[in-house]
Amino acid sequence: MTTSNLHIDDCPLTLALLAVLLPRDVCGIQWEGHGATVDWHALECGVLSTTEKATATVARGLSVIERRGGGFPGDGSVARAVRDLVESLR
Repeated sequence: MTTSNLHIDDCPLTLALLAVLLPRDVCGIQWEGHGATVDWHALECGVLSTTEKATATVARGLSVIERRGGGFPGDGSVARAVRDLVESLR
């Protein structure tokens, strides 16, 4: 299944990234008071530009990270890369 319900308490960074990318309802995302329902497949295959599709893919990965507690154990290169990416988006 490619649909996710993203709640503001669980995925605030993902929702912030998607709000910049897609501040309106388009095929693949429906904004709700508590967050959004996202169909990742529709976003990645829909009418978005290639840059927007790439950003949607990054947002999907970020949602997985946030739902698993916000990071990786330790301070390895992957954890640093993800932290640097998130910081650059703020």
